[in-house]
Amino acid sequence: MASTDHPDAVSVSQADPAPARSRTTPALGLAVAVVLAFGLMLYATGGSDERPAAEPGGGDQGTPTLGAADAPVVVTEFSDFRCPYCQRHAQQVKPQIVAAYVDTGVVRYEWRDLPLQGDASVAAALAARAAQEQGRFWDYHAGLFERRDEGFTLDSLTRLAADLGLDTEQFTAALSDGRHEALVRADFEEGRDLGLTGTPSFLINGRLVVGAQPYEVFAEAIEAARAETDGA
Repeated sequence: MASTDHPDAVSVSQADPAPARSRTTPALGLAVAVVLAFGLMLYATGGSDERPAAEPGGGDQGTPTLGAADAPVVVTEFSDFRCPYCQRHAQQVKPQIVAAYVDTGVVRYEWRDLPLQGDASVAAALAARAAQEQGRFWDYHAGLFERRDEGFTLDSLTRLAADLGLDTEQFTAALSDGRHEALVRADFEEGRDLGLTGTPSFLINGRLVVGAQPYEVFAEAIEAARAETDGA
């Protein structure tokens, strides 16, 4: 769970269990090692990358999104596929937000990778971006959280891709050549610049909400942001 000194943050106290570390194969391990090295370098040097533009539906570039591009409220989730609280949010709270606010045009929902729980977290983030390349980010996102307890290896990540009907040769090639590392790196850097140290964390039109909060907390924050936008 994240801790923050942000002056306008909603927080909840939780203790995350010790993260499990999954075995990776050499091909995937190379990509993971590079991204982890990126993360260490970013903390050490403060380097920066420009973020690609948001792409509705999670296309082959940029930020995976749900909802209208001109929605008055933007909810940005910083998350980790290995995080049990992120899993809870994805399965219990996010569907309510989508039904009440995304599908009605009020909210645009954006995803950011913040893989903090080791190489398996980074592996899952890269795999989701490989699925995004084939236009299936959100389906793969749901599958990762459904199978979180199984652990993430190249075999399990590729099996999920196959179960979703993805081109597995294209999928494994994307993992092996590291083509999506810059996207994960940009997300990680953004989270670092915001001072985020845990997941899930959210920005709702710039207001920070930390932790696996109940739906009511999000609804209140979304309505407040919507009222501010309407009154602007």
